[in-house]
Amino acid sequence: MCSDPEFFPDHIPSAQDSNEYVSWIDIMGIGSTMAKYPDVAEVNIGKLHLAVAEYEEDDDLKLYPMIDGVYIISEDRDRIFDFSEEVVGRFGQNLISRSGPEPNRGELKFGPLVRCGIAKGEIHHWEDLSETALSDHQNRTALVTGNAISKAHKCESEAPPLGIRVHESASADGKRTNHQWWETQRSAVFTRRALRKYWDIYENGCDIPYDEDAIEKHAKKADDYFPFDMQGNPDYRLTRFYDKFTFQ
Repeated sequence: MCSDPEFFPDHIPSAQDSNEYVSWIDIMGIGSTMAKYPDVAEVNIGKLHLAVAEYEEDDDLKLYPMIDGVYIISEDRDRIFDFSEEVVGRFGQNLISRSGPEPNRGELKFGPLVRCGIAKGEIHHWEDLSETALSDHQNRTALVTGNAISKAHKCESEAPPLGIRVHESASADGKRTNHQWWETQRSAVFTRRALRKYWDIYENGCDIPYDEDAIEKHAKKADDYFPFDMQGNPDYRLTRFYDKFTFQ
């Protein structure tokens, strides 16, 4: 019988800094899509990682790519937020352009929905391992753990599609909050409308699965995140907006 690998709590690498920031950006629905439509899933995975690769490189950022997402880690809060805003905003703009009235904009299913969670805390970079045989294996460079990772994951799961959620550990006022990535209200409203177009496709017979209960839940989160309209009308709710607006 093989022996249990000798890895114990004291082998875990020390945190480089007790207060590093981490952003977790994830593509929504990749698991279910990959099972039946791997080409769609793989194209969207490629789109996310290409967006990350095309971001301006900076020594202040450390990237840990996963299959359907990426961790971005830094001691610099501004760089973390700038990176997250850039990537999420880019996919928001991509969705807007694909849902426009002009023909041949491209299929919406090839415009991935991403969302993001940001936190601050203890992070262990496993490339710093100094003991056990794993310290000589290349896998260590892809591993990162710590309480900030779990906090970022939790916030990402609470974020709406194309949204950024910030844990209280990383927020300016010490409260968990939604973060506004857009520079103009128009951009946010158009993103919201593009999301409605995206969900319409799925509700009206798209062959790729998107659970109806999940759509309703995500729409409610979008209600709480994006502006209602250009005039700030409080009655302009996405859940009551479905039958009131038709895309050309």
